Formats: sequence, C-alpha cells, structure tokens
Amino acid sequence: MLVVLGVAALVGVGAWAAVVALQPGNEPGGATASPTPSATTRAPGATTTPRTTTTPSAATPSPDATDPAAPDDGTTPTAAPSAPPTGAPDQRQETAVTIVTADTAPSGDLEVGAFVAAIDDGGTCTLTATSGARTLSATTSAVPDATTTSCGALSLAAADLAPGTWRLAVAYESATLRGTSAPVQVTVR
Repeated sequence: MLVVLGVAALVGVGAWAAVVALQPGNEPGGATASPTPSATTRAPGATTTPRTTTTPSAATPSPDATDPAAPDDGTTPTAAPSAPPTGAPDQRQETAVTIVTADTAPSGDLEVGAFVAAIDDGGTCTLTATSGARTLSATTSAVPDATTTSCGALSLAAADLAPGTWRLAVAYESATLRGTSAPVQVTVR
C-alpha cells in the first residue's frame, strides 16, 4: 500500500511540474508566451470567479482584453470582429447566370430570358446589350422558383436597336449573391 501511495505521489508531482513548466514565462531562455484560452470543468454546485491571466512582455505592453478601445494586435482574443472597413471586398457569393433565349418578338423588340443557378429572393436581373459604342440595358426583379431563380423576360425596344451585331450579358445581384452570364451575340436586322 505504501508503494502505491508513493508512486501516486511521484506521478502527481511529475504532472504538477509539467503544468508549471508549460506556464507562460517558464519557457527556456526566459521567453514570454502569449496567453492562450483554456477550458475548465467544475464540479456540480461549485462556483467560480472568472479570471484572466496575461503575461505582458517588457518590450511591448499588451492591451487589456476587456477594453473595447484597445487595438487588436493578434495576442488577445476579441469577442466580436470589427466592422469591415469602407471599400472592403464584396462578400457576396458568385453564382452562375445563364441566358436561355434571345429572340425577336413580333413587335421587333429583343426579348431575353435568363435564370440564376440558385434559389434566391430579392435580387434583380440586368440585361446589358452592347453594339459598338452604344449600350442599352433593361432591369427586372428576379423570382425564385423550385430549383432556380428566374429573370423572366428582359426586353429592349425595337426602336432602340440599330441593325448589326449586339453582345448580350445578364447580371444578377442580391444581398447575398452576384453573377454574370457568358456573353451571347445576336444579329439585329
């Protein structure tokens, strides 16, 4: 029994020494580690007092983790990310847009049909037609259906279309998605 207790005591001391050796500031050469978060399990009914432990470096002071005005230098955890700076990259996901029809109606108007390869609500489809230096556009609200989002019929008036080759593209934009179709060429006579 005495041998078992002695072994248990040695294992306990060894574990304690390992924990102490891994504490910030106990690295070989006196280097100071950045604080790291850890999880603790407490016994039922026990109470705890929150505690933050940091080891500031002598060369550069560390900001207080609870000070919201303190700059984030990458060493202290933050509760929430800061707002993106103005001019931040567009965070919307790219989606495929496909032109399925580009025909002349009996009235002579050019009608283009397209769809978005995602179910999305609240977006708009914009048809852009370019011939030489001339550009025409038409915009409509997109409508989600069972498997895609329909752009419906986008129409350009015959009176606005000069004879020649026109390059067509449909762009889709919503709060969460964006995309542009591959260009399609049509000839207006």
